[in-house]
Amino acid sequence: MFLADISTWGQSIEPPVQQWNKMLLEAIRNDLARPNVHARNLFHFSTGQYALHMLTEGHNGTLADGNVSWPEVPEDLSSWVPGTNEYRDMMASYAFRFISLRYENSPGWVETLEDLEANFNSTTGTTPNVILNNSTPAVYGFDVANAINSAYMNDGSNQANNYENDCYQPANNPLDVTAEGLCDFSLENPDRWQPLSFGGSFVDQAGNETFEDVVPFSGANWGKVTPFALQSGDASFFNRDGCEYPVYFDPGSPVLLGEEDESLNNWQHGFAFVAKWQTQLNIEDSVVVDISPKSVGNLNADPEVPDFLYNEHEGGDIGPGHAFNPITGEPYEPELVLRGNFTRVLAEFWADGPDSETPPGHWFSIL
Repeated sequence: MFLADISTWGQSIEPPVQQWNKMLLEAIRNDLARPNVHARNLFHFSTGQYALHMLTEGHNGTLADGNVSWPEVPEDLSSWVPGTNEYRDMMASYAFRFISLRYENSPGWVETLEDLEANFNSTTGTTPNVILNNSTPAVYGFDVANAINSAYMNDGSNQANNYENDCYQPANNPLDVTAEGLCDFSLENPDRWQPLSFGGSFVDQAGNETFEDVVPFSGANWGKVTPFALQSGDASFFNRDGCEYPVYFDPGSPVLLGEEDESLNNWQHGFAFVAKWQTQLNIEDSVVVDISPKSVGNLNADPEVPDFLYNEHEGGDIGPGHAFNPITGEPYEPELVLRGNFTRVLAEFWADGPDSETPPGHWFSIL
């Protein structure tokens, strides 16, 4: 039985590239919800995988990224083709090292490390430390991960300081959302971003609890990050409060409060609409709604202002519902639920939580 188990190492139905992509997505789910950071990591990770795979096919995979000082390519690397132990060990060591470098400071690192070690052992039959002592392919994969990480340590992301904003400061004071009663608070500048205070603890989109009173703006410096699909000529440069901000494909300034513009009125109306519907997340109002097709949908309208599709105070859309199931011909049975429960499920779904690989990771999830 033991020998039979050994013979199956590395013979998963999924190829190594896909297996380790999934490990990276798990690391993202265990980290803070910061899509800008994860998009960068996914790009760098896939660049390394692509380069290594191309090298096994006899191509110069190092051309994949001219910013990286690639380690010297072993002479026999072209024989480490998919399906061999060498290919398996190289990809496993590369992925383990890269994910460790980028996610060892994440709030869910303990869980991520357990997943990485389990996957490494199940695919290679050993541990990362042991394999580096007896596998040249593993050493090369390890070195490639180090090289890619080093190449982008100073790319503008501020990775060394956990991606903190290097210059930006909010123009407005934080609003304490835990305070009860009427909101006695005025904005310094209503056209600028509003920080929120959560009373010392905050659960983010990925379900991680962070013990920060004020949640920082994510990626204010991201225009400085070395891009992978944009040219420097596409950027405009702006200065504010002593900070320089590159903006790619600048769409121009937004309409500000006090300026006459129909789109601004629509935006304000929609913003107020969200505030009204937020009150419906409360289950203590005991409001019950029917969420079956009998009472939902069947709209036959195309208003110029989409908000007219919704019941502003009661919630839901203005559709009369469907009288009969078109397949069975039978009427739909009502499905009565607390409105607060239903709206919270909807909010969680559209907020992409609570266990999310964030939008950049979605593309990898469907590969």
